[in-house]
Amino acid sequence: MNTKLEKIARKYFFAWNEHDINSLEELFSPGITLQDWDILKKGINEVLEANKSIFDSLPNINAEILNLVHAENIVFAELLIQINDKETLKVVDILQFENDLITSISAFKQ
Repeated sequence: MNTKLEKIARKYFFAWNEHDINSLEELFSPGITLQDWDILKKGINEVLEANKSIFDSLPNINAEILNLVHAENIVFAELLIQINDKETLKVVDILQFENDLITSISAFKQ
């Protein structure tokens, strides 16, 4: 069963795979934070710029959703990230929501 937040999470990953900065902006809260194993970005402009930088440097990057789990205002996503033709990462993203907007993205390599 897809909950409303799971549907928004799927929209987020679709926009991310399309490298669609404008669609990402519509899904993000102004105060969003993004943290992974390399970066910490705060605020919508920094987070959008970080995504743009990823897309520019890795034009074929793609996220395949393996599992989505929803609990209260959080969606957990188990992902297979295709970096390029040779490199793949298994990642867990934790998306936090408020008022149907993403307020926080935390990414962890497995």
